[in-house]
Amino acid sequence: MSEPREKRDLAAAFSDELRAFRWETHRTYIYSLVFYTCGLALGSVLYCQIRSDTVNALLRVVGENRFLQLFLNDFCLYFSIFLVTVFLGFCMIGFPLIHFVPMTCGFAFGMQVCYYYMTFRLKGVLFCVLMVIPAASILLTVVMLTIKISTDMSKSIFHLSVKRDDATGESPAEIQVRDYLKKYLISAAFVALAALCNAGLTSLFSSVISI
Repeated sequence: MSEPREKRDLAAAFSDELRAFRWETHRTYIYSLVFYTCGLALGSVLYCQIRSDTVNALLRVVGENRFLQLFLNDFCLYFSIFLVTVFLGFCMIGFPLIHFVPMTCGFAFGMQVCYYYMTFRLKGVLFCVLMVIPAASILLTVVMLTIKISTDMSKSIFHLSVKRDDATGESPAEIQVRDYLKKYLISAAFVALAALCNAGLTSLFSSVISI
């Protein structure tokens, strides 16, 4: 008798967890992961079709081991992606387009991983595990956080511009621009921290493996 009761308790607990999961809260992160995964797949498939010396030269990580130079390169790249995401957040129709940012990142990393695997095989896999994948993970985390802010911002602008009055005749709430700017500043700090971490990891592991 106790075993069926335990199963019912587990089922009830799982059901409560599902009800507690708010789709609206996590939807932006889920979409970002889906689009990023699609970009990875597209990048891998496309690399196999257009593989050439020119493409390989573009995908190969520059052999620069100096920490400061690595940090500056990563920061410029990360901050450029951050600015594009912020720009879409201030656009009225930016929220449907903003998920192409992680898709583009996934596309680039998919091509890069495929290049190292097909060119260097096992050594390329190890290089990706130590160098490429940590950078991709750090960048994806920062991008997802910024996308969440920009999506909320863009939707607020859209509702304020298009849906000026709802069925009850009430006007939509004003956009708290100051709050969004504070969140963007925090995200910008995470961008710098991500570039710092990636430069440190690359400098650390460059002595372990080189291609």
